[in-house]
Amino acid sequence: MRGSIIRSKISPERYPPAFVLWFGPTGLTVARSLGRRGVPVIGLHHHAGEPAVRSRYAQVRLLSPVEDDPQAWLDLLLEEGRSLGGHMAVLFPAADAHWLFMARHREVLGKYFRFALPADGDLEIWPGKPFQYAAAARAGIPTPLTFFPRSREQLAALGVRMQYPCLVKPAFSHKWLSVYKNHKLSFVRTPEELVEVGQDAMDKGLEILIQEYVPGGDDSIYTFQAYANADGRVLRSSVRKKLRQYPPHFGSGCMAVSVREPRVEELGRGLMESLRFHGIGSVEFKWDGRDGQFKLMELNVRPGLMTALSLADGSDVIWAAYRDISGEPNKSTRSYRVGVRLVYLENDIKAFWYYRCRGQLTFLGWLRSLLGRTRDLYYAWDDPMPSVVLVLRALRRLGATLLRQLRAGLKRGQAAE
Repeated sequence: MRGSIIRSKISPERYPPAFVLWFGPTGLTVARSLGRRGVPVIGLHHHAGEPAVRSRYAQVRLLSPVEDDPQAWLDLLLEEGRSLGGHMAVLFPAADAHWLFMARHREVLGKYFRFALPADGDLEIWPGKPFQYAAAARAGIPTPLTFFPRSREQLAALGVRMQYPCLVKPAFSHKWLSVYKNHKLSFVRTPEELVEVGQDAMDKGLEILIQEYVPGGDDSIYTFQAYANADGRVLRSSVRKKLRQYPPHFGSGCMAVSVREPRVEELGRGLMESLRFHGIGSVEFKWDGRDGQFKLMELNVRPGLMTALSLADGSDVIWAAYRDISGEPNKSTRSYRVGVRLVYLENDIKAFWYYRCRGQLTFLGWLRSLLGRTRDLYYAWDDPMPSVVLVLRALRRLGATLLRQLRAGLKRGQAAE
């Protein structure tokens, strides 16, 4: 029997410990928000090479991926829960698969843990865009023209009907990414390409949607980030605007800034409250200059990559969630600082290089964007090891690339002789 993390190292009397399910950069954000306030944090993750697992603010236990062995995750959590001696810990899922794991086992986990989940409906469908777009329609929230084909014949019919370019997107992002990795969607230009890409995804067992392309740059994407309590009332919130993302145009944010945008707040708050959503979530919109409306892109039902901006802008939805879930008093406020930036430097360097090669961003322009009130996703002066590991990993990759190029050059030289 392995020793309990709680029993051996943590006393739960002062603060209930927090367990973070998936300890990538989002889990790191949760750990830093809570750990800096003295909350014991235990991270569960599947990969020892993730830089975040070196954080001073968490003890991290490594397991197989939750998709491969959910029973191992459940067994560990129940063992730790039983060791609390009647105290209740708090659970934070940091990825869709882990949110669904928590939802599927909420009854047994609820004996030892507190957590935030919507009380209504089939939670299996909440991370999916069919559910989200139907909810948006009921709430009167604009969406791009979207179809959900189920056969090759429907794909072919849409191929004739759609205007190009358009998008082939996943109905459930976490399932798509398990197949296509960092390729979040497909940008298609012809009916033949639409059918080919859509059929390939459907052959792999994925649900897809076909959506009109809303023109606009990375900086036309806005996100309402919030924590809503068990009554569906938003207690903390802020709005951020993407400045860059990677991969460019259809990737994840790598530079964002906190802004005031009342319409985004109104729409995001309206969707969450109409659903009686409970938890940390974010609602992403894209500005459509053709008709002057913000169009819903997606609802994330758990903390996301850029949630770290809320720690810097003062809204800190992580701390608000912890206090509320733990039963502490928690007043509703809309106060946060604007003009605060968050950069995921590793990916932002790649985005800069992409735009520089196309003449859309100069080196000095990129450097200026990093100045001022800018925080890095991984680096923190009080928790430097994750960024140290990240830099060492980047240097190893650079060294390996240079070595491959050197060897290739030597081979070409020998062949020329």
